Amino acid sequence: MNKNKSSMRLDDYEVNKEIDCLLKRQTAFLENISDVVAIMDKDGIIQYKSPNIKHLFGWDPQDLVGKSGWHTVHPDDRDRLGGIFNDVLNTANSIAQAEYKYMHKNGNYIPVRLTAKNLLHVPYVNGVLLNYHDISERKKMEDALEKERLQLSHSEAKFKAAFYTSPDSVNINKLNGEYIEINEGFTKLTGYTEEDCLGKLSSEINIWTIPEDREKLISGLKKDGIVENLESIFCTKDGKHIPALMSAQIIYINNEPHILSVTRSIAQRKKNELALIKAKEKAEESDNLKTEFIHNMSHEIRTPLNGIMGFSKLLQKPKLSDDERTTFTTIISQCGEDLLKVVESVLEISTLATNQEKLKESKFNLHQLLQSIFDSYDIKAKEKELNLYFKQSPLDNEEAIVTDKNKLNKVLENLLDNAIKYTQKGSIEFGYNTINENIEIYVKDTGIGISPENFEKIFDRFSQEDKELSKTTGGLGLGLSIAKENATLLGGNITVKSEKGKGSTFILNIPYKTS
Repeated sequence: MNKNKSSMRLDDYEVNKEIDCLLKRQTAFLENISDVVAIMDKDGIIQYKSPNIKHLFGWDPQDLVGKSGWHTVHPDDRDRLGGIFNDVLNTANSIAQAEYKYMHKNGNYIPVRLTAKNLLHVPYVNGVLLNYHDISERKKMEDALEKERLQLSHSEAKFKAAFYTSPDSVNINKLNGEYIEINEGFTKLTGYTEEDCLGKLSSEINIWTIPEDREKLISGLKKDGIVENLESIFCTKDGKHIPALMSAQIIYINNEPHILSVTRSIAQRKKNELALIKAKEKAEESDNLKTEFIHNMSHEIRTPLNGIMGFSKLLQKPKLSDDERTTFTTIISQCGEDLLKVVESVLEISTLATNQEKLKESKFNLHQLLQSIFDSYDIKAKEKELNLYFKQSPLDNEEAIVTDKNKLNKVLENLLDNAIKYTQKGSIEFGYNTINENIEIYVKDTGIGISPENFEKIFDRFSQEDKELSKTTGGLGLGLSIAKENATLLGGNITVKSEKGKGSTFILNIPYKTS
């Protein structure tokens, strides 16, 4: 009997030892797992909390056991979590998961993932088994990813806004030149719409006027990944050629390299550059003309002055014959007239340039004025062995017109002086006609003629078409300029018809006013 009792005590000892070992094993497991395990009864009272809750959430198990588990749930999550808990209570062995914020002992809330399983029917449990998993790191990663996603979304939105609203032409192409996307600026610049070019190669729509420039672009992108301010010429849909400045760089879409290009028309800049070049050339030409004018002026003044001074000294010689005296005084008088004409031309061009010239209209007979001019210039023409003709008009010889007689006279004298100067042989003809409400007066010669490209230039101040010829014929290059500006003051204009080597015709049109 004693032997049996001793044997039973030995068995109990072994069993208790196994149980103790098992309990220690479970305790070690519960203390070292990363999650917190708890049991909550059907009324929401905590029956058990694993020891590691202190490490994760700062609580001692005895702080929570026997109390409601809801006070550690964030107020915003209680209703949702209560609904999930009730669903679990209604079905044995049912499992549910939820994420919510669990209160740390210091008052902060920690995001956790809760797994709840209904074990009310299991002995020694008789409640809902709860597993709390700290998801703080995961939430941080998710928040970081969401922030990055928002940043990318914001960047994409800004890119799209910049892409579609940019006044410049913006387009995205594959490396082979296929168009992926274009903006409205591209359409405005080239005329090509999305329908025209998306899915097509740039070579298919022939947008590069100079294909070598695209090769230069691709070569630069392959080398540096970016090309800035590539100047080229692009062909529009309607066949026009537009100078433009392009910058491009490699971007990646779905890990595939693409070309983002921004292009701006520089047509206006080119016009401005051309205008500046022309202005510079004109300024240089003007400067040269002024220098040449000063030289000519010196010559034009010195020549008659030398004549006046030289023949004045000759007049002082004793025993001059009457013929010699007459010849010398005639020469002095002619030199004086030439000098006076030079001075008058310079004074007149200065008053015209400063808009100081005023019209003094009067009523006079045009036929008589032209007849008087003919009588005066017929002598000059004969001196050069030229024939001068005055062609009569059907206009009533007695009918008067109203304009500034002196200015009209200056215009016609300058035109005739010019014709006589540049006509070496042949004839000069002038006359007039009425055309609608205008009077047309013309001067036609058989002289050296004028090249068409110089029709406007010859009316510029100090300008002469043939500089070498002008050195022998003389003059300041002001006659036609004075004639043109006086014609404008009279309300008319001067045009020219000419062919090099075949003479010229200058036509003055002025309003036909009789009162």
